[in-house]
Amino acid sequence: MKQITLIFATTLAIGILWSCARTPVAAPGETKYYKLRGTIMRLDKDNRVATIKHEKIEGWMEAMTMDFPVREPTEFTRLVVGAEVTARVCQTPADFQFWIDQIEVANKSAAAKQIQARFLAPCCFSENLAVHQSPSATELREEIESMVVTGKSEVQVVDEMVRRYGERVLREPRGTRQLTLMWIPVLVSLAGLALVVGYLFRAAHPPAKTATQSP
Repeated sequence: MKQITLIFATTLAIGILWSCARTPVAAPGETKYYKLRGTIMRLDKDNRVATIKHEKIEGWMEAMTMDFPVREPTEFTRLVVGAEVTARVCQTPADFQFWIDQIEVANKSAAAKQIQARFLAPCCFSENLAVHQSPSATELREEIESMVVTGKSEVQVVDEMVRRYGERVLREPRGTRQLTLMWIPVLVSLAGLALVVGYLFRAAHPPAKTATQSP
């Protein structure tokens, strides 16, 4: 009986060891990654923490509002309250430390680029801000994008840029643009009126018929 018990215990121990050997164990420093999508509600600049109201994070967290540390300073400086973002959540299971990186501000970049193209780069006032390559131009483009993300209209952005740099920052002065838009319907109306007058004049003064000589 003792031999049977010993054999059973030995077999059980071998089975447990074999099972453990085949089951992967997460390394203490292993990092897991998840996809986040949400809206920035608050920013703690001192601690580089973004409070984000996020959708369900598959495999990790239900939809809620959470604080997410941002380890990379350059990524944090691009964030603005109200922006819709996607990001990667990085989490170490051993100590439940988590943070976000690979942050992308969603989707108003096209509108921002259109507004950027209305300005000259203030560092030289000679090239389109949207394409000019300089640190100050890059910083201003990012600022305009942040203004658009937070809900500023094109008129508000233009007013702010003109307040800082004067009318010369505009590639096309606002007065010229407004005057052009004002005169377009006037010119179209005058052209239509000229066509009507010409038609009435021709109708009232038909060309005289040439008399034919009899043989």
